[in-house]
Amino acid sequence: MAVVRLGALCELESATSSQANFRVSEYAVLDDGSEVVLHAERGFSAGVQGGEDADIWKHMTAAGIERDVLAVVLPDDAEQNGEDHPWEWLVDLLARLGVTETVERLREIPYEVRLGPAVLSRLTTDR
Repeated sequence: MAVVRLGALCELESATSSQANFRVSEYAVLDDGSEVVLHAERGFSAGVQGGEDADIWKHMTAAGIERDVLAVVLPDDAEQNGEDHPWEWLVDLLARLGVTETVERLREIPYEVRLGPAVLSRLTTDR
């Protein structure tokens, strides 16, 4: 099997009127059409201060959430090594699932960010 697409899925874990907590998982889509989760232990939170405009969703956009997701999956040493993903780690995670890939090949594969249905349903517009 070969990887045809990589991506991250952002799902809403919990929310109040002033804070939202998101869970981020990375996945691979294989050439047989199946999707495998590579890891699901990351996430982030966003919040606003109280006041009349304290509804967090008034301040959220799909593009903003996608930027936050990419920041979460970025390697810790990205600024030093210039890598936009932890390619070696992703190769290792795939190998544990029985999928053999190389760093060079993964770099060529399209990477997408998907927002889960609970996130999409709360976004009113993409400002």
